[in-house]
Amino acid sequence: MKIRNLITTGLMVAGFATMAQAQSYYGGGYTPGPVGRDLHQRSVSIARVEADRRAVEHERWEMNHSRGFAARREALELRAARERLECDRRELNRRGY
Repeated sequence: MKIRNLITTGLMVAGFATMAQAQSYYGGGYTPGPVGRDLHQRSVSIARVEADRRAVEHERWEMNHSRGFAARREALELRAARERLECDRRELNRRGY
C-alpha cells in the first residue's frame, strides 16, 4: 500500500473519530463548523508539507546531477525549498497537528 493511501486512510479515520467525539460531547447535536474547518486546515497543511518535501528531494537530485552555473542555481532553489518546508513544519507544530 502506498504511503499516500495510508496517510489518506489515517486522515479519514481521524476525521470520523473527531466527528464521533464531537457528537458525543455535544449530546448528538453535532455542528460541523469548527471541527470541519480544523480538519481541512490540517489536511491542507499536511499536503503542503508533503509537496515541500518532494520539492526538496527533486531539487537535491537536480543539484547532484548538474554542473557549474546550473549547480549554483539548483543550490539556491534547494535552499528556498528547504526554507518553505521548515516554515510549513513550524506552522504544523504551532497549530498542534
